[in-house]
Amino acid sequence: MNTAEQLETQQPQQAEMIRVQDLHAFYGESHILHGVDFNVKRGELVTLLDATVPVAVRRSSRS
Repeated sequence: MNTAEQLETQQPQQAEMIRVQDLHAFYGESHILHGVDFNVKRGELVTLLDATVPVAVRRSSRS
């Protein structure tokens, strides 16, 4: 079974919608994200907050 067939057989809530790999970001001279990897599956909400607020990555599943 190839990857496309595997994705089709997964339940909709488990299907990967977004994949980010090796994300780097800069704010002026500051390197604020260092090689961040994450994925978002169907029905999930992911929030990445910046350094001006408490740093957190929040992942929740919507039902």
